[in-house]
Parts: sequence; C-alpha cells; structure tokens
Amino acid sequence: MNAQRIQELDRIENELSDRLIPATGKADTIGGELLRAIERLIYRYYNDGDVLTRGYGIETCMSSYLYLQDTLDRIGLVNVSDDILGSAKWSRPECDPMLATLTNLAYDCSENDKYQDALYQLLDLIIKFIYTEPKAKEANFDDSRTWKNEEVMEMARRYEAEEYGEEEC
Repeated sequence: MNAQRIQELDRIENELSDRLIPATGKADTIGGELLRAIERLIYRYYNDGDVLTRGYGIETCMSSYLYLQDTLDRIGLVNVSDDILGSAKWSRPECDPMLATLTNLAYDCSENDKYQDALYQLLDLIIKFIYTEPKAKEANFDDSRTWKNEEVMEMARRYEAEEYGEEEC
C-alpha cells in the first residue's frame, strides 16, 4: 500500500475516531469498537514495535485481534476457520486476497511491509463497513481490549515459557 493511501486512511480514521470512540472505555457502536480495535494494533506497531504473535505484542494486541476476528466473522466481513489464528480470508473482493488475511496479520511479522499492509487493508475494510453498513451503528456491548483475556494470557505464558524456559516464568 502506498504512502499516500496510508495518509488518507489515517486522516479518515482520525475523523471517525473523534466521532465514534470515547476518551476511555469501549465504543457505543460495533463500528466504533472495530475501529478502536484496529487502532490498538496500529498504535502498538508504530509506537512500540509490538506485533501480534511475538513477545509483549501477544499481551498488548491479541485481545483486539481476536475481537476483530470474531466480530468480522460474525458480521460476515471475513470467513474464519476454527483454528484460533487459522485461515481467515476477507470476504470482500476489493481486498487483495494474498495480503489481506487475518492470518497474514498474525503470522507475517517477519516482513514489516506485509504486516503494515495487512493492518491498513483491515482499516480500509472497517472504514468502508462504518460508512456503508447499517450494522456499524448497532449497539456494542463488548470491549476489544479484554476480549478472551484468559485465553490471551495463556498464549503469553506459553510464549514466555518457550522463549525463556519454564523456570524463568
């Protein structure tokens, strides 16, 4: 994705964020909470270098990722397999099927350009959803920051155990 398109998406995201996301806590609408979740992933990547499946990124990003995966699957924007980080493909044709997969977001951390492209294609998809789908205005009752928190903490514990050994954890 080129720099000009990224700047445009950032501008739109900032405008939507001001309208849809409160200063603290979860958003009132599904569209707002989807935006809040992808903002978390983008922020953690650019400001702290966190990626979804490595180190501290598991704790800081995984809940938002799982919320996106579950919610996008439920509303029909992606098709998700049963595997927690499995083969999840966008069901919207405007997305590049080779880049825009939740799987790439989860596994393609080795190439920063692919990770960034996956983040921004997801942002683009969420923006389009907010502007075009009535479901985006439906009430939200979930918090993407604590979504499946117990599962996420177990993933983080397993990662640390594999990385540093059981006795250090």
